[in-house]
Amino acid sequence: GIKQSMRSKSPLGKIAKRDLNTFLSQFSKKEQAEAMLEKVLAKNPDNENNRIALARFYISKKQFETAEQTLLQGIEKNEKSFKLRFQLSELYVN
Repeated sequence: GIKQSMRSKSPLGKIAKRDLNTFLSQFSKKEQAEAMLEKVLAKNPDNENNRIALARFYISKKQFETAEQTLLQGIEKNEKSFKLRFQLSELYVN
């Protein structure tokens, strides 16, 4: 869950406390960051923070449709998720 993600020693576990740019700066290439985000989400697809981090990464690369699909997949898993719905609305508005 969220608390476990925040206590994790992995770079992605700390993403709840830091912004995406700080996380991405830990990698020499964006492809490495993307692979890490996708791997962590694949291991725990219900973790909304990881899903939002991946969607934000796609947004930073102007891959808006992929970001949308990432968020929609999360909403399918948890239809009541305020965080995922809010991030999706931000994507549509901006």
